[in-house]
Amino acid sequence: MTGVPVEAIVDLANLFHKHRGQGIISTGAGTNHYFNSTLKDRGFMLLSALSDNVGHIGGCTFGNYVGNYRQSVFGGFGQYLLEDPFNPELDGRKMVTKLAHYTDDESAHYYNYGDRPLRNGTRLLTDPGHMPAPTKVLWQANSNSSLGNAKGHYDMVVNTLPRWEAIFYSDWNWTASCEYSDIVWGVDSWLENKHTDMACSCSNPFLTVSLLHH
Repeated sequence: MTGVPVEAIVDLANLFHKHRGQGIISTGAGTNHYFNSTLKDRGFMLLSALSDNVGHIGGCTFGNYVGNYRQSVFGGFGQYLLEDPFNPELDGRKMVTKLAHYTDDESAHYYNYGDRPLRNGTRLLTDPGHMPAPTKVLWQANSNSSLGNAKGHYDMVVNTLPRWEAIFYSDWNWTASCEYSDIVWGVDSWLENKHTDMACSCSNPFLTVSLLHH
């Protein structure tokens, strides 16, 4: 039960059928945070499958994905994440052999604690690499959970963000996190993708493939 007029639903179905192989529905980390996510996505998949909008460049059903979904299902994650940028493998037929680790993993969720060191008794939960706090600059991509959908949203926006010097976001969905950013960079979407690609999820059986037709 959606409250949407029947005529609008029929019109949408006809549009998807008329433009077979060209329809796309934008979903992903930032725009997919809804309580009815599973039912909603199954509806998207059914509509796209019935209208032949699965598996085509520019018509690959879901226009976005959460990056860690690829990491958990597809192999070779370290090949393209940790390749040494100063010694790249230029032969596309070879595996990357020169890796360099220039990053540290850290959760952004403790920002909801006022961006101050989070302790449980004598245990410091804030990553030592982030000390001393608070944050100076935040730059994220394709993530609406740190600002737009943050728990304790009022405290985050009113008390925490004003202490930061700059906030940057890279995204092709205009999320609430983009609203609070100083600079937003647009990035290529799947509508602009020119290569065969595939996406999946670690939490449901959906696997979509977009094929490049020559």
